[in-house]
Amino acid sequence: MAERGDEDALAEATAKDVAAGTDTIWIPIEFLKEDIPPPKAPLPALSVQIGRMSVVEKVKTAMLGGKDARILLAHDNNRVVRRYVLSNPRITDGEVAAIANSKQADEEVLRIIADKREWMKSYQVRLGLVRNPKTPLVTAINLLSTLMAKDLGRLAKSRDVPEGVVNHARRIYLERREKG
Repeated sequence: MAERGDEDALAEATAKDVAAGTDTIWIPIEFLKEDIPPPKAPLPALSVQIGRMSVVEKVKTAMLGGKDARILLAHDNNRVVRRYVLSNPRITDGEVAAIANSKQADEEVLRIIADKREWMKSYQVRLGLVRNPKTPLVTAINLLSTLMAKDLGRLAKSRDVPEGVVNHARRIYLERREKG
């Protein structure tokens, strides 16, 4: 367990260096591009290349990488790497919504998404957070009032979300239906 703490501390330090531009970590230029063109010579698949990276290389790639790298790293085993994908300045609302909808996303990542006002302007992000069973209950319940009636109706019948969310969705849905 101590190794995991050391690895996390190293990843945090690396992230600070990358943000400051003082790191010396090398990553392939292809990882920084948004759309990776097909290679002229056969290269290992992107997932294989990322799988071979150290944690510090993954952190740098998460912070600066292109869309394909971000998608892969959003589901990495290391929670620190997953968190730094969200700090990438080029991440789109669509990618954030996909992470919010992902059942593999952990509670910490969902909490980071919920705390960022810019992302919460997107209806798809809010809906994804409410639908995700790993979203903290208080967060999901607070977002229910921002959803459309048809989505509240679906949530009121859902078995994929916590019972507290279902009950609150049903209550809000019935209130709105009564008001007309």
